[in-house]
Amino acid sequence: MPGARTHDAITLVSRGVLVPIAYLTLLSQNLSQEVIALDTALLVGAMCSPDLDIDSTIDNRWGVFFWIWRPYMWAVPHRSHWLSHGLIIPLCFA
Repeated sequence: MPGARTHDAITLVSRGVLVPIAYLTLLSQNLSQEVIALDTALLVGAMCSPDLDIDSTIDNRWGVFFWIWRPYMWAVPHRSHWLSHGLIIPLCFA
């Protein structure tokens, strides 16, 4: 299983690819700059990090706000191919 550094690298590369695509797609929809900026920021936030479904280095980075991820950790089984480590569903519900 990849460690925290590998997960971080995957997240950064994914952001580097998906964020410009999302921004340009939203730009082509004739939306206001505020909506485009907000939606792009939400995408970046949604891609905060994988493996928030276990007590890990990534989870511990949240410090006193670790409790935000506890319900997710309890509800989503780690390495679930459909819920936590799939491609489509985790992006839709992140």
